[in-house]
Amino acid sequence: MSSQSRGLTYGVLAYATWGLAPLYWQLLKPASASEILAHRIIWSLVFLVGLNYFLKRWGDIKRVLQHPRLLKLMIAASAFITLNWGLYIWSVVNGHVIDASLGYFINPLINVVFGIFVFGEKLRKMQWI
Repeated sequence: MSSQSRGLTYGVLAYATWGLAPLYWQLLKPASASEILAHRIIWSLVFLVGLNYFLKRWGDIKRVLQHPRLLKLMIAASAFITLNWGLYIWSVVNGHVIDASLGYFINPLINVVFGIFVFGEKLRKMQWI
């Protein structure tokens, strides 16, 4: 399988998973959005610790912890991801699936606009289409 085909397959799987996620969050509705988010954070931590153990990538974690700037960037990224997921889970649990989906549809388009006008990126013809 070529790199491009693999990327397309992964993209389709990611979007399918993303599209089915609201069904899963609805099954967890008896729990609050903050409880669901807390579980997501804890189980992600457990998974990533295990992954780092098997891949023996502790040096990367140590490097981040030793450089305050990198640590601040990681904390900021974590806070934004937590806010993003918290809002998404809250939206789904409280019946705002369409609103949340529209936001996630529009967000990449806004990122492209920022790339063009703020960072001066050039789009090819197919990207414009």
